[in-house]
Amino acid sequence: MARPLSLHHLVALEITAAELVRIAAELGCEHVCLFTLDPGGRRPYPAVTDAEVPDLKALMDDHGITVCGLSSFPIGKGLDFDVYEAAIARGAALGASYVSTRPADGNEARMTENFGRIGEIAAGYGITPCLEFGGYGVTDALPQAVRIVRGAGSGKVILDALHVVRTGTTMEDARAIDPAIRGYIQLCDGPREATGEDYAREGGFDRLPPGEGMFPLRELLALIPADRPVSLEVPMERARGHGMDAWSRAKLIIDASRRVISEVDG
Repeated sequence: MARPLSLHHLVALEITAAELVRIAAELGCEHVCLFTLDPGGRRPYPAVTDAEVPDLKALMDDHGITVCGLSSFPIGKGLDFDVYEAAIARGAALGASYVSTRPADGNEARMTENFGRIGEIAAGYGITPCLEFGGYGVTDALPQAVRIVRGAGSGKVILDALHVVRTGTTMEDARAIDPAIRGYIQLCDGPREATGEDYAREGGFDRLPPGEGMFPLRELLALIPADRPVSLEVPMERARGHGMDAWSRAKLIIDASRRVISEVDG
């Protein structure tokens, strides 16, 4: 059985969630990853609103698409859990399976407490909380993520290929993660070496399709059960700037991902 693919909205932020669903369905994806909360940062994100949920859910049902993950909920200090719960509730109404969080606080104890609270909220909607570690050269990023998940008593760790490489996480470290807390994988590619400035650009703006760089994608895929969704998180703003539309970028990414996955699964 082919691994189920999830097209991440970060692939084409210029289109609506409804347009993303149509493209994902046309190109044979089973899932999408959506924003139901604007995570903040260097640009606005097309977060799904309450008013959009009914029509979007009907469209997803018509096309046989479900939501893999909700992106991305910063675990900082002073969180407004009512806002977070409203965003998770929107995701639940769309049938989401996971909610993705990311560390945004220097206080690990507080992050553990806040991740646990988000997990309690998510569990109430039947959604699994996940933690996506990152940080340029932060070699403790993965161990910290594991500590937070363990300390909170629930949740899983997302393996995003970009963050695995840029944090300096080794494959030995990745293999050492307890399978019980491994979440899903996010595929993208890039050069083996990069600066912190490169990493900042890659995160939200420019990555390579799977198979076009030097990331250990095959080794990472082998760590995740084949029935678990593979999220395709590959922003390609330079290609967009050169005139490649959202459908063409998505097709390029999906085709490239399938080639890499076939090398692992046969």
